[in-house]
Amino acid sequence: MITDGATRYSPLARRLIAGQLLVGIGNGLVIPIWFLFLDQVRGFGPGVAGMSFALRAVALIAVAPIAGWVMDHRGTRSVFLAGTVLTLFGAIGMGMFRSPVPVLLSSLAMGAGIACTTPATRGILLQSVPLSWRSRAATTSFMMWNLGLGTGSLLGGLIADPMHPVTFELLFISLAALGVLTKVIYIPAMPKRRAAEPPSAGCDKAPFTLQPAFLCYLALAGLLQLVGYGQANSGLPGMATTVLGVSPKIIGFALAVNTAVILLTSPFTRRMARGNPAWSLGAVGLLWAAGWALVEVGALTGRTDLIVVTIFGFYALFGIGEVMLAASASPLVADLAPSGGLGRYLGIDMFIRQLGMALGPLTSAVFIAQAWVHPYFALSAGVCLLAAIFALPLSRLVVGDSEPVPTGKDGADVRPSTRS
Repeated sequence: MITDGATRYSPLARRLIAGQLLVGIGNGLVIPIWFLFLDQVRGFGPGVAGMSFALRAVALIAVAPIAGWVMDHRGTRSVFLAGTVLTLFGAIGMGMFRSPVPVLLSSLAMGAGIACTTPATRGILLQSVPLSWRSRAATTSFMMWNLGLGTGSLLGGLIADPMHPVTFELLFISLAALGVLTKVIYIPAMPKRRAAEPPSAGCDKAPFTLQPAFLCYLALAGLLQLVGYGQANSGLPGMATTVLGVSPKIIGFALAVNTAVILLTSPFTRRMARGNPAWSLGAVGLLWAAGWALVEVGALTGRTDLIVVTIFGFYALFGIGEVMLAASASPLVADLAPSGGLGRYLGIDMFIRQLGMALGPLTSAVFIAQAWVHPYFALSAGVCLLAAIFALPLSRLVVGDSEPVPTGKDGADVRPSTRS
């Protein structure tokens, strides 16, 4: 799979990583204009617009574990193609339907499609590189996705015009087209479906029988998601703009700084994450706790200019933590997964992450409504520290619970976890 074992990705890995740029561009085109499109351009109102986001999240949470189980028992390619079809029809429906019910059903389809394609892509990528390259591959894939997201958001903002609904329709059609193009890039390099192999002892267990180390990882990852993406994308911007008097443009610039930090620090940060992945995840918790503490210091001063500076600092620290999380989480899940169970573990991991991301805005809304600035920042920092504490038992359990991973001559994972 790796041509020289040290300096090159396999053709499949290169295609998967390059495809993440297109996936990111597609998401960037529509995510910033999604609410505006349904609320004002289509005239459905904020209720329907908010419900579309909620249904997309519900579909992601509900389908991800099922998709992972199907990957292990029916093969990755079938899940990948099913997710592609769902995403395609969902994106087209979001852009073209002119009544609320079909649009909400399209949101469900998009969420279900993403829940299928994301763990499938992660599973194939992790198995197409040597064990020592998993962290590098995960980080590079994440970096390409962020580059695409920033590019797509810029293009979407330039193209979308509320006076011309067709521009919004064009963006959703572009999302569908990019999804098809990505799969055209992926599929030719995917290995043909292998003959069914007898499941290992780990796969014979009940579908939700999980190793203690993986359960500890899920607790850590769920907490990080709750106070990480669940707050950085909604809670902090909401608190800053509605309570602290920060301009929305400042939040936009801060998010741009976040993307820049991810792109600039990825080559260095991923090297830091090559050791014990449990300690790397613990470091993410400490880093994000420092970011929340920094914003709290700005809020205590009561000066808007200092609050702005600390928000920029938060998103810079958050970006470094994002890279470390990307470099450590997926490789750790792959190492912990029993033979024949990688899809199941990736699906459950995605379920926990999406659950934390969905609960994040709900919890922050309570603090924003009551203008509880200092309790919000203090609690967020505290939860990050709690997540870091889980790294202590996780680092001990990883050694005992992870099983040896069979590899080929080039060091690539040859387990039948996600048969293609």
